[in-house]
Amino acid sequence: MVPYKQRKEYVKNIGVVFGNRSGLWWDVPVEDSFELLKEIYSIPDEKYKKQKEMLTEMLNIHEIIRTPTRQLSLGQRMRCEIAAAFLHDPKIVFLDEPTIGLDSTSKIAVRNFIKKINKEKNTTIILTTHDTGDIEALTKRVILIGKGKLLLDGSLNNLTKKYTKKILNVKYKGRLLDLLPGMRVLEKDKDQVKIEVDEKKIKLADAIVYISNNIEVLDLEIKNTPIDDVVANLYKEYHI
Repeated sequence: MVPYKQRKEYVKNIGVVFGNRSGLWWDVPVEDSFELLKEIYSIPDEKYKKQKEMLTEMLNIHEIIRTPTRQLSLGQRMRCEIAAAFLHDPKIVFLDEPTIGLDSTSKIAVRNFIKKINKEKNTTIILTTHDTGDIEALTKRVILIGKGKLLLDGSLNNLTKKYTKKILNVKYKGRLLDLLPGMRVLEKDKDQVKIEVDEKKIKLADAIVYISNNIEVLDLEIKNTPIDDVVANLYKEYHI
């Protein structure tokens, strides 16, 4: 479709949520906004009733839909905004920073809903976000944009494999010897050390065996490079 030529037909198939802009009417109860959207999108009565019941259940908004939007907390409002965007059962939904400013509980609720609706309804979700927690929790495909240019397009799996390194957090007794090529100390305290392992140069198992053979390991934790660092390094690589 050409959006500006087939505007009404086009927007019937999409939904949009802006994290910093409300799509609900501020001074009326949320349910009244839903009713107005029903008329705008010409949603049949039966379909509307079914969709509303499903969305209020999935997003747990039964108790707040009779409350004016302006009286809701940010987390409550965002759940209602998301319900409104899915009310007409769109094929594709654009979510722009949907978890911005939300507390942890609300973020988890929103993420769980997005995963569930994607799986059960096969709805395509395009998510724009700077929250790397959203990326890790939700995405399969990642597109990185900088200064209007496409820098990267691929799976999150391949991205993490290519750009992350393993981090070993080791609590130990004894004296830490020189490390093998591919191993680098990031931080060191008297009985704790954080070691980065580049698996292109040394196997993770070999690095762990070397450490275990040379010091008394009291505790060991394996982590990936944080996704925030991966994204920051990518922007550096592309001089953004």
